[in-house]
Amino acid sequence: MSENNKSKQNTGEQNEAKKSGNMIFMVLGILIIAGIAALAFVSNTVIADQKTNNGQTANTENIAQAETAAGDENMPAATGTANKLPSGKEIKEGNPVVAKVGSEDITRMDVLKFIAQLPVQMRQQPLEQLFPMALEQTINAKILEDEAKKADMSNDKFVTEQIEEAKQNIIRTAYVQKVVSEGVTDEALKVEYEQYKKDFKPEEEVKARHILLQTEDEAKDVIKQLNEGADFEELATKLSTGPSAAQGGDLGYFVKGQMVPEFSDVAFSLKPGEYTKTPLKTQFGFHVVKIEDKRQTEPAPYDEVKPFIEQELKRNVLDEKLQAWRKDLNIQTYDINGDPVAASDTPKSEENKG
Repeated sequence: MSENNKSKQNTGEQNEAKKSGNMIFMVLGILIIAGIAALAFVSNTVIADQKTNNGQTANTENIAQAETAAGDENMPAATGTANKLPSGKEIKEGNPVVAKVGSEDITRMDVLKFIAQLPVQMRQQPLEQLFPMALEQTINAKILEDEAKKADMSNDKFVTEQIEEAKQNIIRTAYVQKVVSEGVTDEALKVEYEQYKKDFKPEEEVKARHILLQTEDEAKDVIKQLNEGADFEELATKLSTGPSAAQGGDLGYFVKGQMVPEFSDVAFSLKPGEYTKTPLKTQFGFHVVKIEDKRQTEPAPYDEVKPFIEQELKRNVLDEKLQAWRKDLNIQTYDINGDPVAASDTPKSEENKG
């Protein structure tokens, strides 16, 4: 049961500049990798504490409490009461200095901002264990920042090239956003939604409950109890070994293709109110299935599908713009060796471009 070169020759001077730049990024990479490895080590040592959502929620709250206590201008204001970590350690108000690098201070909020940039899985570790490691990486980042300033790399050829490339990327991205936003209006979205509803093909779907058991005899016994008037939902909650047991075996609504074939075939053959009179075997075990309702699927509400329609419309708008711009250009393509491409190998979007 089922519960997505350009290539060019460089002078010796250019090669040396790139090597120098690559070394800088190599050092950065080593520091980052070291930090991530260290954080991963912390993660492995405390994984036992993260088995439940309660533990994850508590840590999220702890970080939020620490941010609140710090009272940073970009964070929630201090509440006026001290907060405590699960261990009982108090998070005092304010934004205390937690390290010094020479004469420069590193505050608690500096470390919390570093933590905020970590992957979600890392942020779920207990703050008391995560904070010291994050502090070390914040210190390393500060040292690297100071050393880079001393080296005065602002006029380095590699640096200026990277800055220019980043600038062009930002400009291109901003222009794309401007172009697509002009074509993605509320009216256009609603037109697309109406087309979606027009093209929508209803499917039959059923609402079902099931009781999953390990043996056929157990399933037969459940059917016997049902025949004697037992409540299906109560039996599912008590006996089912499936994850839906907590919901009384409720599987919600589903269409035929969403379930394994043998389950779907049986489920869709039943009428509302009916349950299977013999155990249904699948790769997951033995099932007793009850159908509660049957209906035809309907188009999703506008607000629900709007984000997907919006993304698709943005792609369409950009593609139309690109195709229009290409028509005014003499675009020629060559193969990987720079040789002319045979007409039969030319992509359709390149045909008749000169």
